[in-house]
Amino acid sequence: MFFICQGLNVKHTPSFGTALRSLRRAKGISQEGFGINQTNISKLELGKKTPSWDRVGQIADHLGVHPLTIFTLSYLGESEELGVEELLRLVRSEIQELECSAHAEIRTKSNPV
Repeated sequence: MFFICQGLNVKHTPSFGTALRSLRRAKGISQEGFGINQTNISKLELGKKTPSWDRVGQIADHLGVHPLTIFTLSYLGESEELGVEELLRLVRSEIQELECSAHAEIRTKSNPV
């Protein structure tokens, strides 16, 4: 199950910019060679601009990563308590709980008491 919220802005934290900069540098891409206006990339990396969901998707495509990779690295930059495996385990568990709740709700609506 995948949910997309069009037109919403991503809640920006300073570590989003840090994650973006780290990924860009790890891929050997300069701000100028990014394919998006250099000033905009700089503002994102410095936390002066908030990306839309669509923009995060474009950035991820250009970096050759899934958008969740950027968000995961962002979140890990804020939390010293969770590592990648713990964070992924938590997210997996929450998604499974939501899917179970959604299936239970559908079954209840299909078979009213």
